[in-house]
Amino acid sequence: MTRLRRSVLGWGGALGLAPWLAPAPVHAQARRLLLVSHVLPPYTLPEGSALGPGIDVDYARAALRAAGGQFELEVLQVPWRRALQMLELGEADFTTSVHITDERARYLSFSETYGASVRHYFFGRRAEGLKVQHLDELAGYRIGVVAGHAFPEPLTAALGSRLERAKDLPTLLRMLVAQRVQLAVGTDLPITWTIRELGLQSELEQQPLVHDSGRRTQMGFSRARPGHEQALEAMNRGLRLLARGDSWKRLEARYLGA
Repeated sequence: MTRLRRSVLGWGGALGLAPWLAPAPVHAQARRLLLVSHVLPPYTLPEGSALGPGIDVDYARAALRAAGGQFELEVLQVPWRRALQMLELGEADFTTSVHITDERARYLSFSETYGASVRHYFFGRRAEGLKVQHLDELAGYRIGVVAGHAFPEPLTAALGSRLERAKDLPTLLRMLVAQRVQLAVGTDLPITWTIRELGLQSELEQQPLVHDSGRRTQMGFSRARPGHEQALEAMNRGLRLLARGDSWKRLEARYLGA
């Protein structure tokens, strides 16, 4: 069994918040929230990354601190399907970068939106010279996705049900290189980041088709977790405060080197 990795994250002060939005100190009796997620760079980075824990983790922490410091974060990294199972069972408090579906709405309460509009990119092998431009072209290809990833309704309909599923993005991209699938689809920053990290730029090519969901993302809080209403209310209060400034853009710039 893969060993579960936990890390307790302190305040880094890297957001450069305006003085009026400076985060409050953590209370001595702050309640610890377990944020469960898979590794999804740059939103959630592997433990020990020199860049930090990831944009989502830093942003969630900043929102809770801005809301008053009654909560602090502990992070557990597991495969995405396992993360959702833990939330359904009440074994974790919340996750980030989660999209609303009818199934998830049974066991999650969703935060207010944050971040940028979610876009989906498609990649094929450079040697094949594919040029996929429209959703209605997807039916002719074997397409790989990360297991448990939810797509916007128009994209879900275009992808159909005959998909190859990988446990994570690195596995998905290796499936593409090995010709087990003809196309791989993923969220814009994570898939391009992972291609670069794996050194696959010369082998894989982005397709012209880009599907912009027109929606930002949410955090999802487990309904089965005691006190989830208070944690969600604090997160929403902090997200509203952060939205008054440019904290998200500052984080993106720091992680993406802009």
